[in-house]
Amino acid sequence: MRLPRFGGAAPIDMQTPIALMVSFSGLSMKLADPATAIDLNPVFCSAAGCVSADARIMLTGQAIRRNSDSTY
Repeated sequence: MRLPRFGGAAPIDMQTPIALMVSFSGLSMKLADPATAIDLNPVFCSAAGCVSADARIMLTGQAIRRNSDSTY
């Protein structure tokens, strides 16, 4: 299944954003006890893959912020 093209861009294979969500879900499950909030925003997807421009994990009131350059 593919997401339809938008603005002339190539369609996106749905497995790519699904893989990103499953991977991030696995991380959140490992951090379930100490994490109070988890956020990936924004997430950009193209035919080449998906990347999160910013990720934030709140651990008992502290923020760990990392600019991601990992592509899924």
